[in-house]
Amino acid sequence: MTGFLLHTAQRQVNVLAEHIGCEAGDRVLDAPFSAIIQWGNGGLSSFTPGTVVLNGSEAIANTRSAAVKKRLLAVSGIPVAQKKSPSQQGVVTHKRYFAAVFQQEVVVLYRSAGRQIWLHNRAAAPDETFKIVKGEEKTKEVKKVMELAVRSVYCLGLDFGGVLLGVDSRGKIQVIDVQETFPINAAIAEKFSALFARFMDGYFNPQSHDIVLGADPEFVLRDAQGKVLMASAFFSKDGIVGCDQIRMRGDASHRPMPLAELRPEPASDPRTLFRNVYRAMLTGIRKVNSRNIQWAAGGMPLTDYPIGGHVHFSNLSLNSQLLRALDNYLALQILMLESPRSLLRRPRYGYLGDFRTQFHGGFEYRTLPSWLISPTITRGVFALSSIIASSYRQLRSLPLLDPAVQKAFYAGDKNVIAAYLPGLWEELEGLEEFAEHHAYLLPFKSLVLEQREWDEFTDIREVWKLPPFNDSAVNQRVYKQNMI
Repeated sequence: MTGFLLHTAQRQVNVLAEHIGCEAGDRVLDAPFSAIIQWGNGGLSSFTPGTVVLNGSEAIANTRSAAVKKRLLAVSGIPVAQKKSPSQQGVVTHKRYFAAVFQQEVVVLYRSAGRQIWLHNRAAAPDETFKIVKGEEKTKEVKKVMELAVRSVYCLGLDFGGVLLGVDSRGKIQVIDVQETFPINAAIAEKFSALFARFMDGYFNPQSHDIVLGADPEFVLRDAQGKVLMASAFFSKDGIVGCDQIRMRGDASHRPMPLAELRPEPASDPRTLFRNVYRAMLTGIRKVNSRNIQWAAGGMPLTDYPIGGHVHFSNLSLNSQLLRALDNYLALQILMLESPRSLLRRPRYGYLGDFRTQFHGGFEYRTLPSWLISPTITRGVFALSSIIASSYRQLRSLPLLDPAVQKAFYAGDKNVIAAYLPGLWEELEGLEEFAEHHAYLLPFKSLVLEQREWDEFTDIREVWKLPPFNDSAVNQRVYKQNMI
């Protein structure tokens, strides 16, 4: 594994190259490099064959266009600071933060106190002092600042960048600007190089253990009139079928409104994970087996009440390349199946690249709505997740780098997305693992290309052939014959 630091005659990056221990220059030499860090626009595309380009020219173009940058941040649900008047030269803030980001990590976070006005794209006023926010300081505000900084870099297509954020007098956090580079000193170079080394190791030296998939898809219970029922009245908080304490948005009484959640046993094989989901549903049936109580899934089966279908990954290193593969090859497929109601959950929920790290070292991908809507969709999600996780390094199409495609995703414009699907499937079908999972993938592909929108007002137990619609399903042999 070798890296190269491509820069545009910026002397400050020499200290970064020294810490990384790589060659640097204003043009790439003939020698092959595993990864190239593009510090400034050296003209290398994200799609350069034979290497991984961090900060491809497409992402830099998104970042350098003020209009595109503002639009991408806004459609992603990231709050963007606005001038109070056209004549105002800057944004008035009560407090400001500057974050240097590398993929899913904040390299360093600075904070400036006091009322200041940001002027002329500068991170600091001449008389302003920024101080490092220590790692142990994890207040709610600091956590939110770090989250927005990472999201801002990702949504523009960058692998690293600097993000300036402001906090107004009401405590509202907004992004003021994003740049593709940031000032470098020895301390920042040391942390950056460590994160780059971790990326290189995880990307080029995948773990020898099998990748393990897990899931915790959500669903809701409602009565025959469509009124939500408390999942906690039927399920305990823990267990293979449980409930989360979630409140309805706009509920001034703060009354708990839990939703139901399946927690199947993880597995290294999509078929086994599907069986585990089915078993978990059978467990739930033992507690809720009435035609008068519906099981509903999708994206928003209840108004203003979004739910999700999180997929968990273990024995797999998290990086932006993997997240982008999941966004482009999985989330775009699911979008074609979503109902108009399901699409309403974005951008607050289900935004691109949504992830959460887990205590066991893995992570969950949180962009998808609840795919429990049907067995065919569930099988397709598991099979696609599996082959993307094992082969994402070979998947190089990134239509979501195009601002128009990203806008279409959040707007639910399926006509724009549909044009890219044949090419994505052609790549997927060229993978060695595709044949192994074709029985799950081909029916799912047909649904996607036909744009068969799901219905969030149906009881999912019927299509899953579960009681009370199929009383014989309590026999464990049934799912082997009919469902797997």
